[in-house]
Amino acid sequence: MKLTTQVQRAVDALVALARSGSKMTTHEICEAAGVPFKYAEVLIARLRRAGLVESRRGSKGGYTLAQPADEITFRQIVECCEGPILPVPPNATGAVAFVHTYLRVRITQFADGTTLAELSEVTETLASLDSEAGTET
Repeated sequence: MKLTTQVQRAVDALVALARSGSKMTTHEICEAAGVPFKYAEVLIARLRRAGLVESRRGSKGGYTLAQPADEITFRQIVECCEGPILPVPPNATGAVAFVHTYLRVRITQFADGTTLAELSEVTETLASLDSEAGTET
């Protein structure tokens, strides 16, 4: 299974929202997540339609997570962007169909068991390690 750029950017945008703990504008999400503005507009609309973010209009508007970060799963993010995880190809038969089904079940178990809160924590840890490695040279 390949994680597309869209999934990666969706995770980055949602991690930025999770870390902020408050409303963020599209521009703030772009800056925090490193996502181009035009791309972010389309991505955030998709995340909103999937029920992962909520929006408020007006001068005090912005985007927030639609539910706590520990209730949003990686599977929800992937399926919002790409559809079902690793569907079995229609021409797969016998052992190949079994392997495909087995992999889909395992990947789905992982994706269901991994939350945005965990992804945010891992991202923070990795950023900390990167900055420490940069100061040691």
